[in-house]
Amino acid sequence: GSIESFSSLKHLEYFDAAGNHLSGVLPNDADVLSHLQGLYLNYNKLEGKIPPFIGNLTYLSELGLGPNYFSGSLPSTFGRLENLEILHVQGNFLTGSIPKEYSNLSNAVAMNFGMNRELSGSVPVGMCRLATLETITVTD
Repeated sequence: GSIESFSSLKHLEYFDAAGNHLSGVLPNDADVLSHLQGLYLNYNKLEGKIPPFIGNLTYLSELGLGPNYFSGSLPSTFGRLENLEILHVQGNFLTGSIPKEYSNLSNAVAMNFGMNRELSGSVPVGMCRLATLETITVTD
């Protein structure tokens, strides 16, 4: 199946659809989820680019998007997620480098970028200075 729309879920705080064999692309209306604190879409077959508007979900503290079939670059808008503690985008087909804006994730505890063979460049220096960050995974 696929996710058709988030528009009727305006007050949702947690959305966990991990491991449900979801496919297709994420709908463009997820920005209505302004109260969302946890978005778990791990272990599905979602594809396309990771929507940049996820960076507008300012209450988000946990974001799980891997493994899936997402491609393209990591959205720099995720750098606005000041409450984000956990970011898992491992096991996709992401390209480019980790945006320097991720150095703004001052509450980050764990970030997993592993198994994205086309990611290149180095970890932004500012990420290495994040006081709360315990784990960064970038392995193939």
